[in-house]
Amino acid sequence: MSLVYIIEDDMTMAECIALSVRAASNSPAAQVFHNAIEAMQGISQQLPDVILLDVLLDGPDGFTFLNELISYQDTARIPVVLISSLDFSNRNLSHYGVVQVLQKSTMTPEDIQLAVINALASDPQTPSAPSPVFDASPPSNIAALNQKLAAASETPTPDEPADA
Repeated sequence: MSLVYIIEDDMTMAECIALSVRAASNSPAAQVFHNAIEAMQGISQQLPDVILLDVLLDGPDGFTFLNELISYQDTARIPVVLISSLDFSNRNLSHYGVVQVLQKSTMTPEDIQLAVINALASDPQTPSAPSPVFDASPPSNIAALNQKLAAASETPTPDEPADA
């Protein structure tokens, strides 16, 4: 059985996407994460076969997540379907592992199902990283990726001094 990770911070939208994925003819398992940090923790437990990713997320955004994802051999080959209200129609995002972009305002449950089926059938190629947000020589394990994403989303509170 295939495993699909859905990374969407709007709970209602996430559940609608998950219902669409689970209703597909091949009945893949779907797991919902509401931010990139939760998703990376899930990836450290089990690699998904496909990721459906919202771009505008609370905390690290979708492109920060994608930059980290393509920085590691074990996650760089996971096909990603972007789901966004932004228009990416004139952009080639294959270097991020993006195999398709769905527009939130026009997508249907059938579009979601077809995108998952096509992503599962795609021949994964290791994307070439554009310029990661973080350094390009991270250790090749998921735990380090989790720590980097968590650090990227942390901001010092007024009581805590910022690192020098």
